[in-house]
Amino acid sequence: MGDVASGTGPQHEGISVSVVVPVHDAMPYLESLLRPLAAQDLDETAFEVILVDDGSTDGGPAVLDAWAGGRPRARVVHQDNSGWPGRPRNRGLDLARGRYVSLAEADDELGPEALRRMVEFADEHGSDVLVPRSVGVGRSVPHLFRATRVDADLERVFHTLTPQRLFRRSFLEREQLRFPEEKVRLEDGMMLARAYLLADRVSYLGGYAFYRLTLRDDGRNISSQTIDPDGYTWSVAEVSRLVREHDPDPGRADRIVLDLYRRKCLNHYRPARWAETSPERRRQFLAAH
Repeated sequence: MGDVASGTGPQHEGISVSVVVPVHDAMPYLESLLRPLAAQDLDETAFEVILVDDGSTDGGPAVLDAWAGGRPRARVVHQDNSGWPGRPRNRGLDLARGRYVSLAEADDELGPEALRRMVEFADEHGSDVLVPRSVGVGRSVPHLFRATRVDADLERVFHTLTPQRLFRRSFLEREQLRFPEEKVRLEDGMMLARAYLLADRVSYLGGYAFYRLTLRDDGRNISSQTIDPDGYTWSVAEVSRLVREHDPDPGRADRIVLDLYRRKCLNHYRPARWAETSPERRRQFLAAH
């Protein structure tokens, strides 16, 4: 199937935020995303939802079309499967018309006040990147700060590289920020490393569960899939390279890179995890590192 868009409608003014969601074989979790999007307390004319179906083979495409059919500011794009989230995310970013862009995954759940709270905070404080508080459902999520930070400590912010963020769209366009479209691990971290370090202001917004990040029972979360040691190590090195390239503070860059290596590489050598690793996989990790 080629690219097909439904529910595009005419161009609208006054859109505060565009919610961009890549979708691939996300049923039944997709329905848990769509319900709270329809229940947002932000005026429905102030946000749009862009759902990019990346060649799903389940019932998701029909669910998306039906959901968007009665919503003028919901758009569905159907495209051939690209094999990774980067391309559908970028397609959504290219179509976005809001002053801000909120990224979500198809198995996430947004709190009903999430969009309004994030937009109001970013407007008040001029945030280019807003990191909202997220909670895990069946999975762990880093706890960054106890309270809201208008100017967040970047070393702490780098503890999470998931894409659930609010971005000022003019900032994304000014810096030409997009996701790598190749099938590489940590593609979101590569984009976020640049965003964190190029932004005039990165904020953390607490006090509310903005996103619920769900561990899928079917093991289809990308983070749950088997890691290729060579490819994953290359991805960690690429994020590290971007940090060193864009951070004006060499000492801070060193600390961020060291922490990234500890969390993303040395984590594989934790005794309990290493004990469950096959001899062949051990050899591969040791060779990669």
